[in-house]
Amino acid sequence: MAGYNPDRVFDLSGVIGLTGGIAHHHSPVNVLAGAKVGLHGAFRLNDALDLFIEPQFQATYVRCAYSPGWKPGVRLMAGLTYRLGREASFGQGAFEESPLEGRRNFVSLSGGPTFFSGNITRLNGAIDASVGRWFTMVSGLRVGLNYDFVSDRNEYYDLNMGAVHADYMLNVTSLITRDASRKFHIIGILGGGVAFSDREYSKAGLMLEAGMQFRYNLPHNIDIHLEPNASFIMNRVVPNYASSSRFVAMARVMAGASYRF
Repeated sequence: MAGYNPDRVFDLSGVIGLTGGIAHHHSPVNVLAGAKVGLHGAFRLNDALDLFIEPQFQATYVRCAYSPGWKPGVRLMAGLTYRLGREASFGQGAFEESPLEGRRNFVSLSGGPTFFSGNITRLNGAIDASVGRWFTMVSGLRVGLNYDFVSDRNEYYDLNMGAVHADYMLNVTSLITRDASRKFHIIGILGGGVAFSDREYSKAGLMLEAGMQFRYNLPHNIDIHLEPNASFIMNRVVPNYASSSRFVAMARVMAGASYRF
């Protein structure tokens, strides 16, 4: 509606529709019907692949003896869309005269101080190793392993906690204006993964993370960065370490370097 742009990297669409299905709740299977509205935000990774986030509001009518009537609900869906028959490119000459041309892959190593919600008064540390790829001058993905070293509040047991993570990277500065000669970049990061620890009775659990990376390009395809971020981890990873809450939090300020190849 705002005008077509073949190089647009983010599309926002409205969604409205009807739903139908079956439900079972302390009774025989019943038919249900409903309606939903939502927003569909799609980040263009390349011409064939999108990463989307879709918040939805829905109202469902269920005919059953225990909880009849209309039931409201909220969902937040995320996923990937693949367009059949499209090549995985991103516009004609999108990488021309760009430092990313031929060097879209990168490896990075970083480390820095952290604060853990279980011992907020103590300074801890973390390291992270990642490998990633820029699909466009705006969108990229990375996967990696981070490891946190946490001092126990009673000083007799140190906690070692790690996570395997995958993150979407949005270059905000290139999203606003494309400048092939730009040296300084502001990059938003959103992702998640699986965390684990050496705590007794620990179980692997989900981890969500978000942050902002400030990156500067040096010669010879070397970049340096400063990345404040925060992770939210299921308490089952560190059972009874901090509190009885379902999640614990880790705030980090990571500094490091990347090599593009």
